[in-house]
Amino acid sequence: MKKITAILVAFACVGILLFSTCTKSDLTSGGPSSSQVAVRLKDAPSAMCEHVWMHIRGFRIRTFHHGLITIPVNDTTVDILQLKDSSLLIGMVNIPADTITEISLMLGTDDSVTIGGVNYVLSDNFNNDSDLVSLQIQETAAPGKTYTFIIDLDASQSIFVDDKHHGWYDLKPYLHWLWGRG
Repeated sequence: MKKITAILVAFACVGILLFSTCTKSDLTSGGPSSSQVAVRLKDAPSAMCEHVWMHIRGFRIRTFHHGLITIPVNDTTVDILQLKDSSLLIGMVNIPADTITEISLMLGTDDSVTIGGVNYVLSDNFNNDSDLVSLQIQETAAPGKTYTFIIDLDASQSIFVDDKHHGWYDLKPYLHWLWGRG
């Protein structure tokens, strides 16, 4: 009986040693088993619009092994046309090292465009079931590294005149992304 107890204690000690190399603090503090991911927003120039105000509620990342991870952001409204020569840091998060399969932009309802000095509310007919705009990707985030997504919401290809309603504009976000190690 003492021999069986000693073997069980030995297995328990080995198990504790194996599983203690990855802790929750590693993931929240950028430890050795996590990757840091930053999301930045920018825009390509648009001759059609003076301002494009986008209500950004958040970002989510979907990973292959760990599912959905929300990137904490301040709920904010941004004139994306002011970001044509730079980018704005929207959020940053530590994630378990994994393959990222999707990134989603969560838009709010306070989106508008200014054309010819007149402000128009943007109708978001792009997705009636949700406020998500998602990009399917396949990028690997290695442990201990920092990565940056630069999301380019191309206003010139995202805003359309609504043919059914005079004076209305539709938002159908056209996103590009860049993935870089920083």
